[in-house]
Amino acid sequence: MTYLSNLIAALQEVDPDNTYFLFVPRRHAHLVHVSAPNFRIIWVSDFANRVVPSIVWHLVVYPVALRRLGVDVVHLPDCRRFPLWKPCATALTIHDVVNFEPGARLTPAKRLFYWIIAKVFVRHADVVTTVSDNSRLDIARIFGIDHDRVVVTPNGVSGDFTPRDRLAAQQRLARYDLPSRMVLCVARLEHPRKNHVTLLQAFAALRERRGFGHGLVLVGKRWEGADVIDATIAELGLTGVVRCLGYVPDADLPFFYNAAECVVYPAHYEGFGLPVVEALASGVPVVASRVASIPEIAGDAAILTPPDDPDAMAEVLWTALTDEKVRARLAREGPRRAAAFSWRRTAERTVHAYHRAAVTARAARAAARARGALSDGGSR
Repeated sequence: MTYLSNLIAALQEVDPDNTYFLFVPRRHAHLVHVSAPNFRIIWVSDFANRVVPSIVWHLVVYPVALRRLGVDVVHLPDCRRFPLWKPCATALTIHDVVNFEPGARLTPAKRLFYWIIAKVFVRHADVVTTVSDNSRLDIARIFGIDHDRVVVTPNGVSGDFTPRDRLAAQQRLARYDLPSRMVLCVARLEHPRKNHVTLLQAFAALRERRGFGHGLVLVGKRWEGADVIDATIAELGLTGVVRCLGYVPDADLPFFYNAAECVVYPAHYEGFGLPVVEALASGVPVVASRVASIPEIAGDAAILTPPDDPDAMAEVLWTALTDEKVRARLAREGPRRAAAFSWRRTAERTVHAYHRAAVTARAARAAARARGALSDGGSR
């Protein structure tokens, strides 16, 4: 919901002309705030959030509602649910392609959905939006569509993420009993995608270095494979040194970045990598994987490392923690780099994508009518 709630807020600032209908489940009411007169919320029963009712609602109820409202363009924020038919032009957002790759860990039912059904729908979307050029190339390759049909609308970063005094941040988070010298990783506890195991191996190697006394704090919900991460912590003798905090409130998250001496993001793959930008905006030295979109997003404002080499990761972490010249450069360059990513810019590019979707759909209808006229003429 981070993407949607921020996009909706920014769209209200940049687009006073178009009328927006927001279909919002009642349980998400606290996440969507509307004040612009051209935005209208249509509440959806929480019953439709259950798996089967959700599928039926999106397949049948949703397109009927869109047709009844006279909607010109529908924005589908992911490809897990979509209408049975297209009542209007479609802009579809795909944040990453991890579920479409042959190596994805999916159940047979999900494999059928993502590899066959969803691919058909994606090919029929008028415009696909995504969050990075790397994802744009991946989408064009996997779905066999032209690059021009994919519009890059990078995520933004909230103004809450800004440099702050470390001691003040630590005092704000006193109830968490954090280590005074902290390395932070913000990512759900998901193995192997988020690559905590390599990070833990690198951290274990760092503990053997003289003068190293940092603790590792993992912030993020438990996900598939979290038990592997737990077992690795125990096997490496890191119990008590590594803290797994789970989900933390959004209001506290900016202070976690400020309380850290370094932020590390070791993921194997990311469509964007929002925690990287949040850390950069906070002026904290960042170590991240040199994979997928992360080099594109981080630029020269982070130290990049191969994701599967714990020794290399340990070395760059040591540099980020001990080399004061490097730390000063990263603290200076991080906020500058993060300034390129704003939710207002995301909204502006998204509105452009809506217009492109409408134009593409009109052209497709005109071409279909022309083909129909030629066919009728040929049969007489």
